[in-house]
Amino acid sequence: MNEQFADKLNELRLAYLQRLPQQVNAVIEDYNLLGVHWDPRLVTALLLKLHTLKGSSGTFGFKSFCNAVSEFEVKLKAYQNTDAQLGPSENPMAQFRPLLQALLHAMQQAQQDWASQQANAISHTPAIEHSPVPTSVEQKSHPVNAHNPAKKSAHNPVLFLVDNDVTQGEILRANLTAFGFFVHYFSDLASLAEGLEFQQPDICLIDLHLPNCSEDEIFSRVVAFTQHQIPVIVLSASGQFQQRIKAVRAKAQAYFTKPVKMNELVAKLRHLLDFEPRKPFKVLMIDDQESILNYHQHLFSAHGIECRTTQHPELMLEVLRDFEPDLFILDYHLPHFNGAELASMLRQIPAYEATPIVFLTGETADSLKSDLVEIGSDDVIGKDLGADKFVSQITSRIKRGKKLRMLMQQDSLTQLLNHGYIQSLARQMFSHAKRVKTPCSFVMIDLDNFKMVNDRFGHSCGDRVIVALTQMLQQRLRQSDGIGRYGGEEFLVLMPDTDLNTAHSLISKLLHQFSQLKFFERNIEFHASFSAGISCATDWNSVQVCLERADQALYQAKKAGRNRVEIATLPVVDSFTS
Repeated sequence: MNEQFADKLNELRLAYLQRLPQQVNAVIEDYNLLGVHWDPRLVTALLLKLHTLKGSSGTFGFKSFCNAVSEFEVKLKAYQNTDAQLGPSENPMAQFRPLLQALLHAMQQAQQDWASQQANAISHTPAIEHSPVPTSVEQKSHPVNAHNPAKKSAHNPVLFLVDNDVTQGEILRANLTAFGFFVHYFSDLASLAEGLEFQQPDICLIDLHLPNCSEDEIFSRVVAFTQHQIPVIVLSASGQFQQRIKAVRAKAQAYFTKPVKMNELVAKLRHLLDFEPRKPFKVLMIDDQESILNYHQHLFSAHGIECRTTQHPELMLEVLRDFEPDLFILDYHLPHFNGAELASMLRQIPAYEATPIVFLTGETADSLKSDLVEIGSDDVIGKDLGADKFVSQITSRIKRGKKLRMLMQQDSLTQLLNHGYIQSLARQMFSHAKRVKTPCSFVMIDLDNFKMVNDRFGHSCGDRVIVALTQMLQQRLRQSDGIGRYGGEEFLVLMPDTDLNTAHSLISKLLHQFSQLKFFERNIEFHASFSAGISCATDWNSVQVCLERADQALYQAKKAGRNRVEIATLPVVDSFTS
């Protein structure tokens, strides 16, 4: 085996181990569902997952894990054709618990062995970033917080749903799964306890009405979860004061009455899981002293702030072509220019009308503040200010500036970028794609038959459908993708570094998942769908033409029957023969 191939194999093995917990979670989900309700079709699905795991783990050389999966698969095959009418006492899944525990142990051992091998190897192969490993509440020895990688890295977090109403529980599970959550369903506290032997949820949703169980017992379970730093959302058909106050005292994070409004529940889940993108703050600093710039660059870097610097004010606009700062720091006294002139220039550029500008000066700060406020300065800071106080003031200014710009840029209903700002972002992404010659897909999305939803169920219901699509886009797309409400029920999605075929595949998958969502209004169930058109920046000469072509492709999708995705037709190039 040559060295280059060995390195590539190590990369592939690492990637496999990082995906493995997610695949094992899918096995656990099927196991738990079979424990609640025996279904031969689900047995077949579970066998397929096990077979896939056995083959892939063997290929990458994880023999112990492969053997554990194989043993599980062989024993489960004996029940593949068992009648679907098995009663609870006949359900055979309990006997598979030791096999599942052995499988989990083998996975953890494979991860540990890999980490040990990499620590001892003379190699630059990165160490494995451990994905959340299934465990029980009792086994967890450290508190879960916002800095726990298992919480932050999980794009498909694990939810435990406990609900006695199987029909409503399955509907809720299906909807949450469409939004990208792994949902394990349990019908009572006993099955929940069994599930906790194998896995710890990121969030637990628990109904107050469970068989053979009092409210006090349920709230005791809520308290136990919260003591282990696991957020709990209480579900109930009743919104009475007494139940709500008990939930508050048990430290439940939220209380939803049934039928649950999906957009509100998903918004709460995203908030609890801290899913909103947190990009590092960006600062552009202009000063004529290289030592000053170097000092502040290292200072900001130590606090996780990205800082660009230049000693040449005339290069400021060039720097801004590829860097969008959250705050400007300007030296007041510069050769050939002064900071006030630069600030006035920035305020004449629409993109930076609300971006904070802070001046650094060796003079008494108060003596300049009144003059500089008139040209749009946010603060004047003396160069002698201590490092900690300086960073604190800059961070505070950035946060306030971002909140102000957010209010200016956001659509009030969806909190997505509004029409003006998504167009501005489209121009930026189009220019960047043309300059570096990389694809950037523009996707126009429009809800199908939306007027019928408004006419039949009312505008508030229509708003919930819009918000549901918004949340699915936020949940399923990357943080680097731009998402905006283009107008009414129309959205614009910008996907940098994504070609037409990849964009078509991703949006088609989203389209299918959205169409599976179940909406309820006045006890009536209905579904919604959307159509989409896609164009690519590198195929067109201007951003306006690119947007028009995406819109035309959307029209073709509507014309072809809706609930589909179409790609813009490329321009025809005439060919001449001599």
